[in-house]
Amino acid sequence: TTTTTTTTATPAPEAAAAYVPEHIRYLADDEERSQAADIIMKAIEGKKGHVFICESAMNCIEKIFAAVGGTEERKRLKNLLQNERFAIKIIKNKKSDRISSIQSKKLRKETRQIFSTGDSIGAITITSNAAFLRSARQAGVHLKALLHPARALVGHIVMKAAADSQAAATTSINNAKT
Repeated sequence: TTTTTTTTATPAPEAAAAYVPEHIRYLADDEERSQAADIIMKAIEGKKGHVFICESAMNCIEKIFAAVGGTEERKRLKNLLQNERFAIKIIKNKKSDRISSIQSKKLRKETRQIFSTGDSIGAITITSNAAFLRSARQAGVHLKALLHPARALVGHIVMKAAADSQAAATTSINNAKT
């Protein structure tokens, strides 16, 4: 009877990072230095009962995080949405004549719905969509908005790279034994 023992090595975090493309590593490092969630939290701190998210924005967020959010990114989103210091209320999309007046074929329906809702209720819209704010300004529509840094969700890429790195290290060790 022959017994085969498989040993796996866990690569150091630096080794796993070596397999992540440089631009992805930059995005992840930038998010670690200045998390967009922290900027958003500071903006809505103390707004209990006055923090809204429209249905379109919530749907967009859920789709993005389901498709490309890493474990830590999903955890931060959950913490943001379930924070005890303020209550976030999901509201129906609302129309705004000011947003409807912006002529551009490039604007997505969801973008119009999100900014229309904020404009119609007189809320400050928290966004990373600088292009829409520029388009609105060029059309003479000035919106209440807080612009936060745009962030690519890269946690899933970093985690996959770490898993690939670990698999490669396991394969190397197993090949070295044979």
